[in-house]
Amino acid sequence: MSMSYPDFKSESFARMVVERLLPEARIRRACMTLLADSILLADDLGHSPGVWSATVSRQKNFVRLNVGRLQVLAFYFGTVRLVLDNPEAKVPDYESVPTSYSREIEAKDLKRTYRTIAAAHRDLSEKAIDTVESRTPFYAHCSLGLLQYLRTYLKREIPNPIYD
Repeated sequence: MSMSYPDFKSESFARMVVERLLPEARIRRACMTLLADSILLADDLGHSPGVWSATVSRQKNFVRLNVGRLQVLAFYFGTVRLVLDNPEAKVPDYESVPTSYSREIEAKDLKRTYRTIAAAHRDLSEKAIDTVESRTPFYAHCSLGLLQYLRTYLKREIPNPIYD
């Protein structure tokens, strides 16, 4: 008997993982809105439409956005991990951006907390773009199903990356 595995790049798989990680609708909407906004920022600022990749873990334990060589945003069980820009960072999270540092916050606090760190997140995303010339090294992991889920769930236009 052969075992059937879900298509980890499908919209239904993305929906299942997102709902598992972020079960409360209000919190899920805030988190997915941030993901969509971060994708649009990377797509708008990028010198190539392939500088970013949105990924759903096959193990169903995270959703992340990579920009350039960096993970700039990730969602875990009720937690959001943001990579921010801090010129005073002593030990960077990523050597390719010496001012990078991570901050984890509870997903339920995202709306309240993000206002105070939005500029640092945007600044880091801009620097992350410059860590690649044309495409993120994570391009093979991009989940077009996650992007379709965002379009359906948020009723917004979300671009697909283009990896040449």
